[in-house]
Amino acid sequence: MATIFDFDAYNCQKLQAKPGRVARQKLVYGLHRYAVIKTGRPFFDSPCYAFPLGPLFLELHGNYGHNGNPAALTEYERAIVDDVLEKLGAMSGKALAARSHVNYYESLASKLAV
Repeated sequence: MATIFDFDAYNCQKLQAKPGRVARQKLVYGLHRYAVIKTGRPFFDSPCYAFPLGPLFLELHGNYGHNGNPAALTEYERAIVDDVLEKLGAMSGKALAARSHVNYYESLASKLAV
């Protein structure tokens, strides 16, 4: 099973830049939620905690320099990540944080036409 670091590394690779810390958190959160909608389970095992700026993965928060392996993702996982990045990848961390305070999965699912 791919780790949160593998998904974060894939996000950075696809975006061709490392987004800020808040954006990185919110992109993996969007993916985490969307994976549950699409498959009934998250793609990675990392606990998510409630913080003032919204959901936060402590494992990622303390290790932004960790090098994940984008090749660890399956083709299906990459397709799901690509869907999320197509809709959310250009948004700032601040805009993504604001989204994480609303019914995030419902708004994401409607944008991705689930």
